[in-house]
Amino acid sequence: MCTRRKAIIAAFLSSFLFKRGATVVALTYLQHCITSLPLFEGVGVTSIHAACIEGQKNQEMQFYSIHVGTKRGSLKRVTWSAPADSDIDIDDVEKRADDYLNMDIHDYADTNGFALKPYPIYSMIHIPKGKNHHHHNNEEGGGLCSTRPESILCGGGDRYITVWNNMENNIIQKPTRNGRIQDTWQIVNQLGPHTGWVKDMVSYSQPSTDTPLLFSIGCNCIEIWKMNCKHGSKSKSASPQWSWQHDSKLEIESSLEFGCTLSSDLLCLGVCNKRAKHRSTSPTDTESVYLFAGGVDGRLHRWTLTLDGSLKNAEHRSAHQGRVNGILVCEDFNVLASIGSDGVLLCKSMRDGPFEEWTGVGLDINQAIIGAACMEESSDFTVKVTSICCLRENDKEAILVVGCSSGLAVPLELTRLDGVLNLKVLQESVMKFEKECTIHALEVIHRITRSKNGRIHAYYYLIAGTSEGLSIGSLIMKNHPVMEK
Repeated sequence: MCTRRKAIIAAFLSSFLFKRGATVVALTYLQHCITSLPLFEGVGVTSIHAACIEGQKNQEMQFYSIHVGTKRGSLKRVTWSAPADSDIDIDDVEKRADDYLNMDIHDYADTNGFALKPYPIYSMIHIPKGKNHHHHNNEEGGGLCSTRPESILCGGGDRYITVWNNMENNIIQKPTRNGRIQDTWQIVNQLGPHTGWVKDMVSYSQPSTDTPLLFSIGCNCIEIWKMNCKHGSKSKSASPQWSWQHDSKLEIESSLEFGCTLSSDLLCLGVCNKRAKHRSTSPTDTESVYLFAGGVDGRLHRWTLTLDGSLKNAEHRSAHQGRVNGILVCEDFNVLASIGSDGVLLCKSMRDGPFEEWTGVGLDINQAIIGAACMEESSDFTVKVTSICCLRENDKEAILVVGCSSGLAVPLELTRLDGVLNLKVLQESVMKFEKECTIHALEVIHRITRSKNGRIHAYYYLIAGTSEGLSIGSLIMKNHPVMEK
């Protein structure tokens, strides 16, 4: 259907619904172009962290950064610049491909004496720079801790978490005059060993202290780490420093119901960082922060995270037929999403009460994308859903993107009507990143949002780490503002 016909139909529906006093649901479609980075061709990318580097106001260029973990165990950083939003041609996204053809690739080589092995970096998280923290400990002395540094944590196939710190201790690495970003990252620690590959990690910052907790998985165990501020020497005059300390271990028991001794192994984690809007507002409800995990047996697990950082009220439920490959928590829209090797995306509304009673919607991606983006109806290839990210969300809707074992990235619109969740594939926006590859990781950078002619336009970078390399897709979302009479 041509763009003009779409606009006419959208305008008619909006006018019709508005005249009848109904809420006008946002009508959304996307455009895209895809660029594969030659320097990563043939290199399996297993984890990524992408971000926009905040700069000074009114500057002409905006800077972007992607940390990339590879199957060969190397950590790299990709940086590039693009013009600020003044000259973006919303209606010709193909022109934006030139934004990131002139990129800088940084190899992280300052291992600080740590011996790194060529094992895949399966997981990666970013810990932002923290605030000054007053240290109280009678045995080690007291004082003001140095500011908690910015960190990148890499979970690997060597069963360790490698901790890279920004030694400049700046949350912002300012570009030099030629636009290049000076990297000052160094390994400061390795956490482990775990009982197996560190397939996933999540962090949670305790609101009262701004001190992060770290949860990591290895086989059927969840390791819990706390960042402490302590002296590095016996001298009381020494400045206290931040370091990760192992706190406890949680072991998941095998389920006889699934009849497999390895059924308790975990693959992914998720955490709800704040109380969801639809939960109880009782003043005594102070522990409604949840940790989630998914495993090889298709189960989803849930624990309540207490104020002291411990886990209680363990529950689990059957979710997927086979491996759970990823978990995403949409806090604004109040949904827990999970993906699996069965090709299904499940979305559950979060609320207080038994985990088993959470309700939602499921969608078989294999059935939903037949006929789209080179998927033939006669194909006997079962697509596994291997990665997931959130393009945008608010309390009314969420736009999700799932990556598949076929190299497809599938955008979906998730809405709620009268308490019931609905999923819809944005068929014309399904993207093909690489042939015969698996999308291991997806990240989104929100670049621009602006209003034009009564419409809201948003521009994004969608970053895909695949078994064949690293690709960047440019997305433009055009939608009518939501209106109520």
